[in-house]
Amino acid sequence: MNLNPNTIKNWNYKELKRWLQDLSTQEALFYEWKSTVDLSPDNLRKLFCSFANTQGGGAIFFGITNNKQIIGVKPDNDLTVKINRIVSKNIFQPISPRNWAIVKGIRIPKARKAIYILYIYPSLYTEKPHMFNEKVYIRENGECKAITDGRILKKLFLIERFHPEHIKQLEMELEKIQRCRFNPDEIDVMYLKELKSYLEEGSRKNEQFREIVNKFSDIVNLYEKIKKEQSIGITKGENISILNGDDITGYFNRLSIKLNNFIKKFKEIHKL
Repeated sequence: MNLNPNTIKNWNYKELKRWLQDLSTQEALFYEWKSTVDLSPDNLRKLFCSFANTQGGGAIFFGITNNKQIIGVKPDNDLTVKINRIVSKNIFQPISPRNWAIVKGIRIPKARKAIYILYIYPSLYTEKPHMFNEKVYIRENGECKAITDGRILKKLFLIERFHPEHIKQLEMELEKIQRCRFNPDEIDVMYLKELKSYLEEGSRKNEQFREIVNKFSDIVNLYEKIKKEQSIGITKGENISILNGDDITGYFNRLSIKLNNFIKKFKEIHKL
């Protein structure tokens, strides 16, 4: 499980040592141990890309060995500047400086050494994927892994786009359907297609997703019925008031209810 950077900020040496001694603390998806301050440009850029591309981000611990022994590194007041000079270049899309920070430096008692904990926040899906040397890196089994299969890449970032942290955009896109009587071009059809793919992918592993897939299909079917009714009215030369007729108004009321139920179920499944 990932650590909250605010928790790390409040650590002292004893709390760090206690956390490392816990058998459940392992170098895996969210952590990387470094016995030295490794400023090798290639390695550092891969690390940054992999954490920024991964849901939840992660932390690099400088001064800790692979078997979780605290050995420390030489204190360096310019460490942030040195790292920034490296990761601000040759990564596309760039990783914003606001997306990472050395959140804690902990002095080792009775030694002229310290442990530095660098935290990399996950980037927004609109900023992903981050690439280095024309490769996309993610975290897997405690290391950086380059994705070589385009299908895996598409699947990973499709899931990321509809991650619960982006619920506001989902609500905004679905609201467009409710107000589309006069502006149907506002609707992002590709977004809705990707949403459908995300839900169908989830339904293969989670029974709750099957219910929400049906709810989404009902929304699409009703919306298409509304558009059909409107287009028939227009081809017959009926007045624009057809858009506000009793039948159309009734359809939109039903559509609004279905959209609200869909959002409610989406939040329930994702525990929001």
